[in-house]
Order: sequence, then C-alpha cells, then structure tokens
Amino acid sequence: MYLIPTHRRDERPTGRTELDKPMTITSQHNPALKQLRRLARKHDRERSGRFAAEGEDLIAAAELAGRHALAGYRVAGSGLGGGDFVDVEASALTAVSTLGSGTRVIGVYEQRWATAPSGPLCVYLHGVGDPGTLARCCARRRRLARAAWCSARLR
Repeated sequence: MYLIPTHRRDERPTGRTELDKPMTITSQHNPALKQLRRLARKHDRERSGRFAAEGEDLIAAAELAGRHALAGYRVAGSGLGGGDFVDVEASALTAVSTLGSGTRVIGVYEQRWATAPSGPLCVYLHGVGDPGTLARCCARRRRLARAAWCSARLR
C-alpha cells in the first residue's frame, strides 16, 4: 500500500500556524541584523541606496512625512514603529546600534535625492576641517544673503 500525500510539493506545511506570534530575534549574528550593521558604512549605504534611522523621534517623523520603513526593528515587547517592525532582544539591538547609548527602534529607508534644487538656496558645510575655510565661507555669505545657512560640526 502506498501513502498518498495530502498536499502538493509546493504547498508543504511550514510548521507554523496563523496564530503563532512572529519570532523574536535574539542573536546579533542574525542575517537581518548583519545587513543592518552594514548600513553604518558609507560604501554599503551608497551601494544599497538605503540608510538606517535610529530612535523613536526619527521613526515618528518619517511616518508623519509619509515615508514608510523598508524594514524595521524594535526592542521586543515595546510596540514601537508599527506592526511591520520585527521584535529584537534589547542586547542584540544595542549591538547593531551606532548610538553610544543604544536605541529602542531602528528603521531602514530608501535614500531619496532631489534632481534639482526645489526651494530657496541652502548652503550646508559638512566635515569642514579648517576653521579658516569656514571663516571664508561666512565672509562670502553677504553675496548669498538670501541663502539659508546651516553647518555641520567641525572635524
């Protein structure tokens, strides 16, 4: 007597039911967290076209602006970030965080760049290592009086 399978090959039982809760990531060596850790490097951000935003305020601001995370990770049981975010043990999430104090939620977003200026002129100085360069830029500010100025911290 031969046993006849009750399901087709592509419909194998997964071992999980619809009532099962999603699993919590417990190890910092999880492949998803390794991918998240790679986004801390400029090369990987440029290659993937994605970036990670850490912290409840940034995630809430992105949602308010209508930007939804491609992937999201939160401390297990916190409920932060929404239903699509994956629960991660606090120690594992702290291990992949780039913040010194760790974080309770991290979202991965697609990078968006404007193709052309859209609004008033803005000058942004990033990583200026020489205070003299900054002084020269500020002296030329009169020529660009209508420009909005903001500067990042000096190296």
